[in-house]
Amino acid sequence: MPPRARNRRKRGGNPEIEKVKGLRKRSKTVKNYNSGQKLLLAWLKESPDWKGYVRNDTIRLPLPSDAFLEFVDSKRTDDKGKLTSYSTLEGYKSAYADLYDRANAVQDADCYREIKRYYAGLKNKHADEKEQGQNMF
Repeated sequence: MPPRARNRRKRGGNPEIEKVKGLRKRSKTVKNYNSGQKLLLAWLKESPDWKGYVRNDTIRLPLPSDAFLEFVDSKRTDDKGKLTSYSTLEGYKSAYADLYDRANAVQDADCYREIKRYYAGLKNKHADEKEQGQNMF
């Protein structure tokens, strides 16, 4: 089968099949993804550089990795200056991946690598800060 036919079949799925595929995520997981996506949407709306990626209260894909990484960086601390837990920041990454999953879109490989590299550094940075007693949350 030619690649185009395979891609068409993937994108235009049967509604019943899509419904069953949607059940593979627990309701709490979906709720967490929705929460992270709402935070990202609100941040994009307020951001002068990235608000063009919002249309009709939805995030337009593909969203550049720079936009997502700026969002994550803005969420590293709360309003009081306390660092956010690493697992919360990981949740944003999962919510971002879920955006693409729901849209049946594929994230650009370079974008994926850049986000993965950022999170690896972030994990080490959080560990260092926690060791130094700075990561009190």
